[in-house]
Amino acid sequence: MKATLYTVFSRCMICVLCALCAWTPRTASAQTIPGAPVDSTVMTPLSIQELVELQETFRYQVEYGFLTLGEVVVEGRVHTKAERDTMSTPSDYRLTMTIYGNESIPFVGKREVRFTSLFDLENKNQLVERRFWRDDLHDDEFERSLIEFDHERDSVRFFDRGEAEAVLPLVQPAVGGSLVFYASRLAAGYQNPYSLNVFIENEQADLEAATQESAKPRQVPALEGDVMAWFSEGTTNIKGPFGFSGGFKSWFTTESERVPLEAWVKIFVGNVKITLQSYQRNPFHGESQQLDQPQPN
Repeated sequence: MKATLYTVFSRCMICVLCALCAWTPRTASAQTIPGAPVDSTVMTPLSIQELVELQETFRYQVEYGFLTLGEVVVEGRVHTKAERDTMSTPSDYRLTMTIYGNESIPFVGKREVRFTSLFDLENKNQLVERRFWRDDLHDDEFERSLIEFDHERDSVRFFDRGEAEAVLPLVQPAVGGSLVFYASRLAAGYQNPYSLNVFIENEQADLEAATQESAKPRQVPALEGDVMAWFSEGTTNIKGPFGFSGGFKSWFTTESERVPLEAWVKIFVGNVKITLQSYQRNPFHGESQQLDQPQPN
């Protein structure tokens, strides 16, 4: 029973994360500003390099009806030279997404799962993924699953608990799931529909979304009141729990930072919702960071 409920919880979280990170095209122009703006008020977004260097921290609450499923914390960091020098896979940047399950949910217990991407940038907007892995922190199991991107051999290697599972050709642009969090923000406010190949939990799925209408006010308690937000709606064929319908909605601020505010995932009855609770920029600016991995890779 406990394992079954945790699987349901995990898939709810994964579907919501994909909704939050909904926009980016499959082609080599994936990390460029797309198509025509939805109206004349659209402000040019920051480049991915500018977003990364903000070193943002986001905290989201995940709910289904009256039930709080847990939280998701998203953190972007710039590595210092000292950190790069200690890494077996050197990179300039990292992005982590950590899922915290609600321990008060019966039969679920403590669940803490972290997804990490190590990456570099070319020409300010081109993401170059190095490694993407999952840590099951509640079980003290690091690199539970791992994807390595070998740009010299043009290959992608998959591992499960340290055992090699598959090797696939590297087709650009190639990223692990979490880096869509940056690429997606370039597309908010632009009306052309965009699609994405998602690889997560040993599945390949398709995801497509677009801005549907002009910006409207949306109440966001974390930002102290109403803010103007772009609304996106899309679909995905990710296999989800509770009759997940494949439909989702998401909202981004209209400012150049395009802060992801909220996402809804449709299920058989109602929606699973993820809502921004807090947002920080540069919380570690100017400091050398102690990375929370047992040994940087």
